[in-house]
Amino acid sequence: MAYEQRVIVAIAIAGCGRLDIQPVPCNWLSGPIVGEVQMRPELSTPVLDSDPLLVHGDPLTMYVTSDGGTGNNDIYVTKRPSLDAPFGPMTLISELTTAQSEYALQLDVDGHGYFAKYNVTNVDLFEVQRDAAGTIQIVRALDEINDSNNQHDPQPTADGLTLWFSYSNTSTDQDIKIAHRTDRDAPWGAIEPFVYNTNRTEAGATLTADQRVVVWAARSERGDMEILYATRTSLVSPWSAPHVLEGVSTPDQFEFEPSIREDGCELFFVRSSNLTDRNWNIYSVTIE
Repeated sequence: MAYEQRVIVAIAIAGCGRLDIQPVPCNWLSGPIVGEVQMRPELSTPVLDSDPLLVHGDPLTMYVTSDGGTGNNDIYVTKRPSLDAPFGPMTLISELTTAQSEYALQLDVDGHGYFAKYNVTNVDLFEVQRDAAGTIQIVRALDEINDSNNQHDPQPTADGLTLWFSYSNTSTDQDIKIAHRTDRDAPWGAIEPFVYNTNRTEAGATLTADQRVVVWAARSERGDMEILYATRTSLVSPWSAPHVLEGVSTPDQFEFEPSIREDGCELFFVRSSNLTDRNWNIYSVTIE
């Protein structure tokens, strides 16, 4: 079965309301085998580039956040002809572009999804939908989640019933939170903290289609950022202990903003020498 077919099957099962999605082909349970890390020049500019988010159900399309040298972040879309080909030119999503910053657009193959936007005083989450003409329109602000603090990195699961996001205020580092609902058309309800939040930063959670692998960025005791992952054997099982993703995380660099392909076989992330130099570049690695 081709990759695209596997993803469609997984999403279809999720849409039917079943608790358990079929396992994705790249199994992390026994420890991922990491390929060679590659810098992606077609996705990287001399300024800040982040949030390399593949479309759920369409691994050939990616949304990227870049500040374009202006200091304001905007969202771009790029496509590749095949999984082993480079991405093409990045096109600005003009309908979402404002004088403020926009970040982390995550869509599914039907054009439904979420993004984060600086909203005068803080960062809030918004729901979007692509219309028949291909224009991405804001449906609503997620008022049941947004507050006077910052909400970042919205990541819905394939079944549409769980939303992972990052949260921060002026006095604490970021934490990961998880919102739930029982119906795809319902507002987001009960919000819980991720079990592996600490008193340091955790952000950018990203999951495989079967929701058995979660990857996120965390500040280490050294003070840099590294990529961690955890696994579980089913949707009702507890997460394993967190593991540093060896071969990706390095002690002299900052790795963050991970984005896993839904089959678990490819990971994109951002690497920088520090978080303030504004020269963030996008990298990728294959997983076996």
